[in-house]
Amino acid sequence: MSGVPRILLVTWTPPGCRNVGEIILRDLCSFLPPASLRICEVSNFPDAGSDYEGIRLAAPDEQAWYPLPGRVGGFFNHLRVRFAFRRQADRLVQAIADYALAQGVEKIWLTLSSQALIRVGAQLAEKTQLPILSLVWDPADFLASHQGWDSHSVRWTMRNFHRTMARSSRAMVVSEPMVQRYSSDYGIPCTVVRHAFEESPVGLNEAVDDQQPIRIGFAGTLYDQSQLNCLLEALNQLEWALGGRPIILRMIGNFYRFTKLQVPAQVELLGWRGTEATRQLLTQCTFAYLPVSFQSSYAEFARLAFPTKLSTYLAAGRPVLVHAPDYAAPVPFCQELGFGAVCTSMSVDALKSTILALCTPGVQLSMMKNVRRTHLEHFSRKVMRRQFAKFLDVEEEGLSA
Repeated sequence: MSGVPRILLVTWTPPGCRNVGEIILRDLCSFLPPASLRICEVSNFPDAGSDYEGIRLAAPDEQAWYPLPGRVGGFFNHLRVRFAFRRQADRLVQAIADYALAQGVEKIWLTLSSQALIRVGAQLAEKTQLPILSLVWDPADFLASHQGWDSHSVRWTMRNFHRTMARSSRAMVVSEPMVQRYSSDYGIPCTVVRHAFEESPVGLNEAVDDQQPIRIGFAGTLYDQSQLNCLLEALNQLEWALGGRPIILRMIGNFYRFTKLQVPAQVELLGWRGTEATRQLLTQCTFAYLPVSFQSSYAEFARLAFPTKLSTYLAAGRPVLVHAPDYAAPVPFCQELGFGAVCTSMSVDALKSTILALCTPGVQLSMMKNVRRTHLEHFSRKVMRRQFAKFLDVEEEGLSA
């Protein structure tokens, strides 16, 4: 390990505050001396300005193209991906390499969050002969499938992912299962780096008030409508009350559908909020709801990915209801650390039982102590800084606090 070298961050999501990816990169970049960092943004986002020196390159269109339905449409999409998209992505390599050379870059930090950057990674390593440090948030095949790419194109992007990871010197990942998978597959050091909040989660010292309403908090994107339906049906069976206390569902985000409300209910739709406002709103909740889809198409995502909203939940100082299949990464994490309760079934009765357990004052107080410990040991800025230094292979003392 050595001092902080000059690093080029090549990314689809630039450091900023418009979405979770931008926020996490913003916070990671805050550890680096500004003079040591250059940014190459490969996207079609409006220019939001930057605190760092860099360039912006137009990203190829990654949306699926199906001029005809079914397999014929998939065939045409694959032709577009393998010819038009590939040519556009490959043209990025020289521009990025030239900029890296002109700036005296010593390492390339590459976010594998777009198909174009997954494609160019191995070529950048070849062209520049610089170490590639890869950041993986989500499995590559999940990203492509989520964009509607046909099965042949998904396999093509997975080959690109394998080549890029094989040429990477190190990888930053979001879960222990990713560490196990990628270190085994590619023989490279992998480090878990999770989003962090300040050291002392707010609200942890507040006593459990069994006279107040029971408020269930959810923040962010909902990937599986059936899980919200299951939650609503469980609350319907409880008639949205428990022990004389009304139950309120607090939703913080942009788009939700409520099709299973069968009895009078209290739902707070608060829209999108910034990270700090979201955390403050969650501190007023009895517990937070963390769903991970049970659908087979999400299986690999569930095994490897790690919901970024968990860091916000823990920073709010409240227990978490993890509603996920038993193979999902957050399940053993929660069971081992005891910061919440786990329901590994889509049974309404099972989810209702988990809710009842979480609302027991003695259980909740015990879990809140584990919430604090988990936050400090896994989601604090101190831990984020230490893990980021490992990923960069630099001395931690060279990073900003």
